[in-house]
Amino acid sequence: MSKWETKQLGDISEMCLGKMLDESKNKGEYQPYLANINVRWGAFDFKNLNKMRFENSMGCNMVIL
Repeated sequence: MSKWETKQLGDISEMCLGKMLDESKNKGEYQPYLANINVRWGAFDFKNLNKMRFENSMGCNMVIL
């Protein structure tokens, strides 16, 4: 039996839809992001993450800790 406690992601975090991939509006530095294809049942796939531009003003809105 696992010593890890199981929690629903929504119980320990805030989630929202991400930003749109609109090249004309995207400014800032390229950063990796989780796309729909990286989200699995019960896990995240952090291999081969796509990159998009994020402005510093977005702050912690788009961060996974």
